[in-house]
Amino acid sequence: MWEALVDYANDWVANFIANPPHSWLNDPREPLFTFMWDGKPFGFYAMSLTFWSEVLFFMAFEGLLAAAFSQLVYRYVIPNKNTTTAYLIGYGFIIPFWLAFPGTIINTLDAKNKLFRFTVAAVTPSLCTFRTTEAMHGFTPEHALQSPKAFMIYFGLPMVAKYDKSMKEYVKASPEYIWKRMWQVMGSYAYTGSVYSMYLLYPQYFPTMGVIEDEHYFYPSHIFTRKYLRNACYYLLIFEATLSTSGNGGNFVSTLLTGYEMEPFMRNPLFESNTCAEFWGKRWNKLIQTLLSRGVFKPFRTILPMYAAMAATFTVSGLFHEWLMSLIFAPIPEDLDENGDCIPPKCFRLSHGSCIVFFVWLSFTISLEFMFTPKKYFRNPYIWYKVASSSFASLACIFFLDPYVHTRFFNEGYVGHFMVHPVGDWV
Repeated sequence: MWEALVDYANDWVANFIANPPHSWLNDPREPLFTFMWDGKPFGFYAMSLTFWSEVLFFMAFEGLLAAAFSQLVYRYVIPNKNTTTAYLIGYGFIIPFWLAFPGTIINTLDAKNKLFRFTVAAVTPSLCTFRTTEAMHGFTPEHALQSPKAFMIYFGLPMVAKYDKSMKEYVKASPEYIWKRMWQVMGSYAYTGSVYSMYLLYPQYFPTMGVIEDEHYFYPSHIFTRKYLRNACYYLLIFEATLSTSGNGGNFVSTLLTGYEMEPFMRNPLFESNTCAEFWGKRWNKLIQTLLSRGVFKPFRTILPMYAAMAATFTVSGLFHEWLMSLIFAPIPEDLDENGDCIPPKCFRLSHGSCIVFFVWLSFTISLEFMFTPKKYFRNPYIWYKVASSSFASLACIFFLDPYVHTRFFNEGYVGHFMVHPVGDWV
C-alpha cells in the first residue's frame, strides 16, 4: 500500500510539472460519470484540488510578502503619516512594488489560465495598495494600531478579520463557526457549479460564454434592447457567483490559518439590495468596498465635497480594474496570429478605458439616487424601483463585463468547480 501511495504521489508530481494548473486552457479532468442530454454526452466533473492547491500556494506566498511589508508600513509610514517621508515610502516604493509584482509572477510562470491570473492579481496586491494609502493619510482604524501583530493581521490577511470593538480584540472562531463556514463554502461551490451547468444544459434559455461572435446581444450597439438587459443580468449572476465562491473560500482558509472569524465577503447583493447605493456600498465585495472607503474616499473627502470625492473614488476603482484586466486578459501566444498580432475574433483585444466609463456611470447613478430618491426607497424594498434602478445601472454593464464575457474567463474557471459539461468539449 505504501508503494502504491508513493507511485501515486510521483505520478501526481510528474503530471503537475508537465502540465501545471496555471497553464490550463483545456480541461484535464475525467468525468466521474456520464449521461446523455439532448442527444449529446455530458459528464459530471469534480473540482480540481490540484488547481486550488496551486492558487492557495501563491496566495500564501503573497501573504508572507504582505506580512513583511506590514511591518515596514507600521514602523515607518504610520508614525510619519501625511508627511513627505510616508509618501516617498508608500507612493515611491510599496505601491509600485505591488502593482508590478503580480505581472512578474504571471510572466515568470507563463500563466495562461485567467482564473489563476485573477486570484494572483486581484486580492493581496489590491489589499496592500489601499491599506498603504489609508496608512499614509491617517485613516487606519485604531484597533489595527494596537501592536505589530494586530497590524500584520489587518494589513496582510487576504480577507477582513472580524473585530469586536467592545472586547477590543479579534473574534475567535468557535468550532461551530468553522463547521458552519465549511458547509457554507461547500454549498457556495455547489451553487456556482450548478449555475455554470445550467447555462450549458439549457443554451436555448441562457447566453453563451467565451463567444466573440454577435449571437448573444452583448455589445454597445444592443445597449437599449430587452435582450441586452436580460443577458446583462445573466452575466452579472454568474460573475457574482464566481466571485462570491472565491471570497467564501478565502474566508474559510483565512479562518483556518488565523483562528479568527471573517467578515462576510458578499451580502447577497443581487437579491437583497434596495438601491444601487446599497448594492455597491454595502453588499457587493465588502473587501474592496472597505479598502476604497478608507484608502481612497476618506483621503479625497478631506479636500473635496462629498459627491466629488465619491466620483474620484469610483474613478480610482475604474483605474484599478483597468490595471487588473490588463493582467488577466493580456493575449497569450496561442491567441496571436503568425505575425504575433492580436486579431479578433480569435484574439480578444481589450478596450482600455471601459472600466473607467462603467465606474463613472455608477458614480453618476448613485449620486442621482442620493439627490433625488426619497429616503423610503433606501429603507424598504420596492420591487419596481429595484428593477428600474438596476436596469438603469446595467446600461453600462457591457463596459465592465465585456472581457469576462468575450473571452474564456468563465470557461477556464470550470476546473475549480463541481459541474456538468459536454464530454470531450472544452466549452
